[in-house]
Amino acid sequence: MPISKPTRRVDVHGHIDTVRLARVMDLVWEARGAGLVLDLSAATLDEYDLEILLSGLRRVRRGEPVVVISPDPEMPGLVERYEADDFVMVA
Repeated sequence: MPISKPTRRVDVHGHIDTVRLARVMDLVWEARGAGLVLDLSAATLDEYDLEILLSGLRRVRRGEPVVVISPDPEMPGLVERYEADDFVMVA
């Protein structure tokens, strides 16, 4: 799933709650039309907020590829469980 267009990187830091998740989605919205790398390596979020994030990515990105950077070894399995593995690649 290569990204072959100009790419925007969104770095997320700290704990992501519902309010901060809305801001992340604003940044994702601003990146529409470009490739997206979402760096969560310095962020923490619970599984519920991850589900909301992946759902939001699906709606905003409309299937455009997203690379999610995460050190969490559970992340690939969570992305697959929430059926986002068709457009989200975990690095």
